[in-house]
Amino acid sequence: MLSKRLQIADMIAKGYKYEDIQNFVHVTGQTISAVNAKLEYGNDGLIKILKKLEKIDQKRQDKLEGKRSILAQPPGLGRSVSNIAVSEVGKLVRHHQKVESILKSKEKV
Repeated sequence: MLSKRLQIADMIAKGYKYEDIQNFVHVTGQTISAVNAKLEYGNDGLIKILKKLEKIDQKRQDKLEGKRSILAQPPGLGRSVSNIAVSEVGKLVRHHQKVESILKSKEKV
């Protein structure tokens, strides 16, 4: 339940409508209102957590970009391709693309 509340808080902070949040996260309007009240009148705990999660996500993205640039290099320059867990990079890329496409489709609605 905590993960859903964090996702709700993130979506509220990004300006999503209640209806979009309800459809995407599968929660009631009452839950969204409660999270919104915590954001508006709480002691900034949720905001601190969201900022921390954003920082972690940015580090993950930076690391992923670094792996992509290594993969783009011809073998013999820097690390060899055989030293990189290509399947793991692919999984991360596909997961991130899936999440981005879901969020973008919700923004268009």
